[in-house]
Amino acid sequence: MGKQIIKGFREVPKKSRHIRWNWRRSLENFESVRYYIIVVDDKNREGVLDSVIEQIQKISSIMDVVDIEGNVKGSGLRYLFRRFETPVAPREIDWTKTGKVVIRDRNLYERKRGSLEDYVASLYS
Repeated sequence: MGKQIIKGFREVPKKSRHIRWNWRRSLENFESVRYYIIVVDDKNREGVLDSVIEQIQKISSIMDVVDIEGNVKGSGLRYLFRRFETPVAPREIDWTKTGKVVIRDRNLYERKRGSLEDYVASLYS
């Protein structure tokens, strides 16, 4: 039950170190996209996320940043969720530089009913 199989990826336990991400076009700025990134780790969540941010900032700026942290139930891991906007396209990010298993989660987005924060918390509780 603690494992989630994602098409196109190997089996990834929710209680393991990984990155989960998605993007959508920005509703406020037609030239930007909105990224949703979750880093699950025990120590270096901020550093892993910073490696992605640094790649983006070499090309352009980021804005509208929101951070949320929480515990991964039943493990010693924590998650760091960050949402931000930038004009940088997803193809410009080299996810292999993070050294983590990377999962694109198409359900990671803002909803009209419920909240994105509730979705993230329910993934790891």
